Amino acid sequence: MDVEVLVDAYDALRARFWNKTFWLPGNWTWDDLKRSNTPGSPFYPDLYDLYVVFPIAIALFLARLIWERYVN
Repeated sequence: MDVEVLVDAYDALRARFWNKTFWLPGNWTWDDLKRSNTPGSPFYPDLYDLYVVFPIAIALFLARLIWERYVN
């Protein structure tokens, strides 16, 4: 299979998936959702905010294991 065909298919799928007309209201763009440091601007989550979830989940899981083994 030709690599260029796969790359073109991937690009077409990516363009269709991230199409702003599907995900956003009519008067919004992806640039409107970027973080801004100006006071009073809304806070929009970023993908990197999810990195906090994994250590918290591991800590809760370990706390549960300790609780079930020694307290229960």
